[in-house]
Amino acid sequence: MAAQKFDFKNFIEESKKTLLSPQEYFTSMPKTGGLVEPLIKVVLYSFTAGVIGLILGLLHISRFGGGFLPGAAAGIASIILSPIFGVIGFFIGSVVLLIISAICCGNTDFEANARVVASMSVLFPIGAFLNFTYGISIYLGILCGLAVSLYGVWLLFNALVHSLSAKPNASKIVAGIVAAIMLISTITTYTTISRISKIRKMSQKEYNMEQLMEKYMEGLPEDAKALAREALKESLKEAKERMKENE
Repeated sequence: MAAQKFDFKNFIEESKKTLLSPQEYFTSMPKTGGLVEPLIKVVLYSFTAGVIGLILGLLHISRFGGGFLPGAAAGIASIILSPIFGVIGFFIGSVVLLIISAICCGNTDFEANARVVASMSVLFPIGAFLNFTYGISIYLGILCGLAVSLYGVWLLFNALVHSLSAKPNASKIVAGIVAAIMLISTITTYTTISRISKIRKMSQKEYNMEQLMEKYMEGLPEDAKALAREALKESLKEAKERMKENE
């Protein structure tokens, strides 16, 4: 079948249906028509995510939206790189989904799987927008990211069953495994960040206590200063050990 002309109005309607009525959308989703349309969809979703990254970067309310660059530079980099990474991810994701569909005894046609991946890319701008929550709290940002990922699993399940004709039970198992991996990853991230936060707080306390002690030890003999520093080190060491025992 020849590639159809891209319809932007239809693109908007399909995006709404994918998010709000995934079962209905994936049941009626065209499985043929060429790869041009799904590629354009991925580029549009990725570009939109990049624009959102630029806005959040300019407002300085996104902690991770722009990577390692600050402000406007991060947002500009996001606009340029997002479509590139989006297209790369599109082809990789299509192959991965094809393998998953084969495992679930579903459709193994590359184009059909690619179209599903393109439709699921509607989550790109949503995830980019919710990056502002990292500016409020890193833990809130993590939870919002998990929510988007789990909704992506729900879209995956609907796509497997209603678009790729995969076995429902096998699709449930695969979706459950993916969701479990995401939960474990989120818990690990949360735990790691909590430990880093504790270490930073402890380091700051050590620095403040050392500064305070040095201030009040001015004029004392060097022997007395050495004894005081040693006592402080021992106290801080004991506090760290107790903190580890209570974790």
